[in-house]
Amino acid sequence: MRIKLYGRVIGIFLKKHSFINVLISLQLIAVFVIGIIMTSIIDEKASSYEAVKPLLNGEGLYCGGYFLKDNENGGLLENTDEIKTQLKDVDFISSVNFASLQTGVDTQTNEVKTAYALVYDDYSANLFRPTIEKGSWITDSKQSDDIPQAVITRNYQGYNVNDIAEFETENGTLKVRIIGVIGDNEKYLGANSEYESNEPSYQLMLSTHFNCLNDQLKNKGFTNEEIALKLESLGYSADSIVYNEPVLFFTDKEWNKTDLDSVMSDSLFIKYNRNISDDEKLYNRKYINENLSVLSFAIQFSQLNNNSQTIVYRELYTLMPIMCAIYLLVLIASVSVNAINCKNNIRNEAILYLGGAKRKQLLTINVIYNGLICIVSLIISIAGSLIFYKAGLFSKTVITLGWKPITICLIVCAVYILVSCIISCIILTPKALKKAIILSEE
Repeated sequence: MRIKLYGRVIGIFLKKHSFINVLISLQLIAVFVIGIIMTSIIDEKASSYEAVKPLLNGEGLYCGGYFLKDNENGGLLENTDEIKTQLKDVDFISSVNFASLQTGVDTQTNEVKTAYALVYDDYSANLFRPTIEKGSWITDSKQSDDIPQAVITRNYQGYNVNDIAEFETENGTLKVRIIGVIGDNEKYLGANSEYESNEPSYQLMLSTHFNCLNDQLKNKGFTNEEIALKLESLGYSADSIVYNEPVLFFTDKEWNKTDLDSVMSDSLFIKYNRNISDDEKLYNRKYINENLSVLSFAIQFSQLNNNSQTIVYRELYTLMPIMCAIYLLVLIASVSVNAINCKNNIRNEAILYLGGAKRKQLLTINVIYNGLICIVSLIISIAGSLIFYKAGLFSKTVITLGWKPITICLIVCAVYILVSCIISCIILTPKALKKAIILSEE
């Protein structure tokens, strides 16, 4: 009976003040959408660091360069077994190996075109999983095949999922089954030389690739004139569309099917045990310096972690004040709107109070009423965003609909309902209700 009464009263409130209810709903929808956008931006800024954080939290070294099998006789190491036997108090060693595959000859420059292949062991393949545009990542394949399987970046050859790509090697033509495609400008685990000169951070560990060199230069901020000059310096005409060779990603298990060599030259992760001593760290560092014949870098995890946190927090400090200011304005607006709404409905509530309704019941009606508007607005916001997301309208943005944006929206919803409860408690006092009754009688 009480629920039926509540529903009838709330229905009267919604109908009688439909215009202001629509304005409140539009305001809340805007807040929820802004919340989804801002949370997605913050999450995107931090997600790459969060992926590699478990590795960087411990002690160890991140290295790039070539290891010699023997300082006197030369030859390059192809796996981490020998290194691990030489280093002290090491938990594990993981690597991203490197190889190259010929794709043909450039008709304009007559140079051999080479696609790079990155070969991941089990740890590195799962440490950072790129966003896949089509198909699946190298660790997720369910196919059983004698042909080596790989993921490829978006490419001018048009290789797609389930296609058989062909490359020239010293052993003849190599066939590779494509199981996934990574889109332009998506991060993947691989040393990024552009960040070597900066304070080393997680950014040094992650690279990106563009199918078209023109797009790559534009992404770096080159003007059209600068792009034309760059192309001419490479031997192309100024108006040429130049394509980059793709990058392929293999697990070491799949790469072994090729019978080709790969070398440890891209990334090497040396994770120490927790109880490693300073003397053992010094010994390991000395061994790395003496045996990494071409040492690009050897950086401590702690240094990478500290610099990474500085970068992430700097970006968050830029975005958080904007987000807080928006929500502060919304909170002030919510107080004002709730106060107006409560004042508009006080005459009807005074009549209910005169008819025997308790103040607690009137407060409950107001909370349900405001909560209903808020929840409907939330549903519209999420449903609308989901429709746009499914339609691909967010494909070129960082906007996502994961649990974090939805959690923020639920928090905003809870705060709004709490504010409505507080405002109702302040305005719907027995004295105010009695005064409303007297004014209505006059």
